[in-house]
Amino acid sequence: MSRQKSFNTKKEQPRDWRNYFSDDDNGRLEKIQALQLLNLLQTGTEAEYWDYLNGLPKRFRDRADVILPVAMNLQSQGSLEKFAFYIQTKDEHKHGDESTRPFPLREDKPYIWDVLDTFLIEKLILIEKSRQLMISWICCLYALWMAKYQKNRMIFIQSKKEESAANLVFNTEANVARISFMEANLPKELQSKVTWSYGKAIFSETGSVVWGIPEGADQIRSYVPSLLISDEAAFQPEFESAMNAARPCIDGGGQVICVSTAKNGSFMKKLIRCTGYAA
Repeated sequence: MSRQKSFNTKKEQPRDWRNYFSDDDNGRLEKIQALQLLNLLQTGTEAEYWDYLNGLPKRFRDRADVILPVAMNLQSQGSLEKFAFYIQTKDEHKHGDESTRPFPLREDKPYIWDVLDTFLIEKLILIEKSRQLMISWICCLYALWMAKYQKNRMIFIQSKKEESAANLVFNTEANVARISFMEANLPKELQSKVTWSYGKAIFSETGSVVWGIPEGADQIRSYVPSLLISDEAAFQPEFESAMNAARPCIDGGGQVICVSTAKNGSFMKKLIRCTGYAA
């Protein structure tokens, strides 16, 4: 299966995928069948796919090109790894078609999925990174998934300068910043209704917001974010005050992820040494 394949060939679009299947025994059965059909399309043989589809009721088969996009969204909502199957990233060091590439699968780069697995269970994560390890892309993928599929999330991505933060969320047009690039290059069935502005993305279907902010405590203190991602934290002179302001986020059940290349003497380095914890 192509990781960018679209299924819905009809002009009409299905109603909201969250409410597509009825909340009764028949609807729950169809939901299970739809997810199984999609799984066979992704991992099974063509013969297995058609054997399974042909064994389903005719009214299901007749709606398969609408049901599969619904299943794509349900699958992506339930699994970050399944969502990542459809994600494209870009490599600014490459040219032409080589500059766009699929997000690595678990078998391709296990370390990436070790990090993402940690994101799903830990509330405070500190990462000293090397370049070319895709750590910033990993963080942006996680933020995008949360905003698309979880309701009323306030997600801050903080960097030393507002422009640096905007380059992770949205800057000028969709293919510039990382989150907007990933969203714009999803199959059309997975694209959300998003209002984009400089450094900010508002997801109307979930009410979630991703907001790129400059360093410092003031904007964090004014809100209680669900997720704070601090990029190149060791190079933010105000990182310590920002972390103090983020304490209610952690205490309230939110999450803080700090990533940076190493810098001796920085508060990030001291924090890692004091906690003894880093992903």
